[in-house]
Amino acid sequence: MASQAEQIRHLKLAINAMDITLPREAWPAPHLQDGIPKGAIVELQGPSRFEWFISFLKDNPSLNCFWAENSQSILPTALHQRGIDLTRITFAVFKEKEFSSLRKVIQSQVFPVVISTHYFNEIKMLQSFQLLTEKSNSSFFLAAEKPITQNWPVALQLEVSGVRDQFNINILKQRYRKSE
Repeated sequence: MASQAEQIRHLKLAINAMDITLPREAWPAPHLQDGIPKGAIVELQGPSRFEWFISFLKDNPSLNCFWAENSQSILPTALHQRGIDLTRITFAVFKEKEFSSLRKVIQSQVFPVVISTHYFNEIKMLQSFQLLTEKSNSSFFLAAEKPITQNWPVALQLEVSGVRDQFNINILKQRYRKSE
């Protein structure tokens, strides 16, 4: 007879494998019919993930964004050249304590969109982020070099390639669709 922990693990795997999409309020997003769900974690992968995210910000001019990185790599002037109002974006570099810092940012409910280049693979951290994003109705984008795939708190996983206005988006995982 299987232990209770093993049964729970099998149930979680079965639920994760199910192809179920639930309705949720969403922001319009380039080349995504269902948009970006509010109150969810979105993982961006691929060589054009930042270009696509910049297009997302450009298509949603009323959104304020918090942009967190391990080291300064984004050039604010490049965003400005692409038509992004820099007063909408707050940039930060977290070399340590990024988990607690990002939790506070999401908890503040000041930023409907938060993006981070930090890598989080611990399930408890992702669960914490998921609860906070749901409560604040914000979208938390993870755009680390290394994908975190297969963790259930991530609601949408996108692999992005291509260039401006010619993006090719492969949806690797989608838990929510745009509410009617």
